[in-house]
Amino acid sequence: MNKKIFRIKNTITIISTSVAVILLIYFAYYSKRFESEWLSDNIVAIFVIFLFYFTHKKIEVTEVLYPFALLIAILHNLGTFGFYSKGIFGIEWDFVTHLYSGIILSLITYHCFHKKLKIKTLTKITLTIFVVMGIGSITEIMEVLGTFIFGPGEGFFQYGNGDLGLFDTQMDLIYNLLGIFVGLGIYFLNFAIKNIRKN
Repeated sequence: MNKKIFRIKNTITIISTSVAVILLIYFAYYSKRFESEWLSDNIVAIFVIFLFYFTHKKIEVTEVLYPFALLIAILHNLGTFGFYSKGIFGIEWDFVTHLYSGIILSLITYHCFHKKLKIKTLTKITLTIFVVMGIGSITEIMEVLGTFIFGPGEGFFQYGNGDLGLFDTQMDLIYNLLGIFVGLGIYFLNFAIKNIRKN
């Protein structure tokens, strides 16, 4: 038997993946019965999580960041229950999801570059901004294309609740960028704390 399966980091990965998939299966079941526009989002998210599970080590995702990365899909798919139309504590859910994904994706991306590329810090920061903003831009393009193909509606592939009119794309990308800066700030703060503890 492979003893690696019992290491804490593997246990965290397996448990968090299982919880995320179970939640998304429930979301899919709920959307099939009550909110069909979100069904495709929930099904796609399940496949994305499995893909992430089998590739996360190649992109140097740590056991700490792994469950936080899965939470990106969960937060987005809470739209199944109307979060994008209601918000939370007066905060638009669109802001929450874009800010959060910017934070986590920037942490993952910068850490990957730090581990794999021997380049200057400023270059890694610049590449991180480009990569994460690129991911954000692709999701916005998919949303617009989905609206052209399927018409207005809910979810990742269409334009609906949580989308704020003419400047929605610009605001979403600004939220992503803000998240990137917060994520990089967290990374360097953590790095500084570790160095202080060593000394």
